Amino acid sequence: MSGREFLKQYDTAKAKLETAEAELHRVEELIDSIQIDLSGMPKATSNATKTERYVIQLMKARDDYQTAKEHYEYIRHRVVQVINSLDNSTSVDLLRYRVLDDMRWADIAKKMNYSVYYVSKDLYRKALREIEKVIIF
Repeated sequence: MSGREFLKQYDTAKAKLETAEAELHRVEELIDSIQIDLSGMPKATSNATKTERYVIQLMKARDDYQTAKEHYEYIRHRVVQVINSLDNSTSVDLLRYRVLDDMRWADIAKKMNYSVYYVSKDLYRKALREIEKVIIF
């Protein structure tokens, strides 16, 4: 596995978590919009099947969210461990800013007092090679 592929796992897990969270909120809003008549009077049509369907969707959305959250936390923990295990503090800082803090190259370069090109090409390639050495073991 390359360093880039290893770090891509984090982005993928984060995106899946965000998608699961959005779906959970969508289903919760659907349930909030249901008008339940508790008068006890029989109606020609019932919201029961619709409500049951939404409750099932909510349970699935909660389960999917929890699964995505656990996976994200596991991947994030692994990525943080690998980044922190690097010997080069410049690589550690660069990867924290780019991967964990999701900073733009221009912002990273400014913070590290380097050119954007040097940070995004040279330093990043070097950091990826360092990661590859760590994840092989």
